[in-house]
Amino acid sequence: LAAVRSFLTFAYLPGDETLLRDVHEVLPGRVVRLSASGAVTERVYWEPRERVADLEPADPSEYVLALRAALEEATARRLPAGEAVGVLLSGGIDSSLVTALAAKAHDQPVHTYSISFGDELPHELGYSGLVAAHCHTRHRVLTVSGDAVAARLADAAALLDSPVGDPLTVPNLMLAEAVAGDGLRVVLNGEGGDPVFGGPKNLPML
Repeated sequence: LAAVRSFLTFAYLPGDETLLRDVHEVLPGRVVRLSASGAVTERVYWEPRERVADLEPADPSEYVLALRAALEEATARRLPAGEAVGVLLSGGIDSSLVTALAAKAHDQPVHTYSISFGDELPHELGYSGLVAAHCHTRHRVLTVSGDAVAARLADAAALLDSPVGDPLTVPNLMLAEAVAGDGLRVVLNGEGGDPVFGGPKNLPML
């Protein structure tokens, strides 16, 4: 019941909580080993550490340049050699940035994918279309009805190893299927930008 309360508060389960009693999630940066004797050991192989002492430039704009270099390197490292790449492009800052960096760094076609729930609902298709046109991507808009999402809800929930309350879980599955149908093996997205940079989507939870 404590985990249910956490899920209803945060829309996901933080830490090692799961909805099953005595079942825990292995946290990032950990390895859990089960020996033949039944003993369970956990080892931490990576933990983020603060590097404030290393990053004290005289000019704050150096932070901007360092961040840009890190984002460019992170994107370039994930581009498949000799293959086209896909980007899930919502039109927001995160996915637009990833699209621009991928288009700049990749020597193969960049395919972008946006989702629409119909003209009567709010959307960012105008922004995603502008980004796609500016970056010369092969752009595709997937239109998904509420009925289609409802029909796939059970399938999507069954694929999750831990429940997630994000309403885009089912549409994201359908986007992934569209990407796979186009034969792309690698797809990038801008997920995580709001939590990392303290964006507005996190304010209600905070």
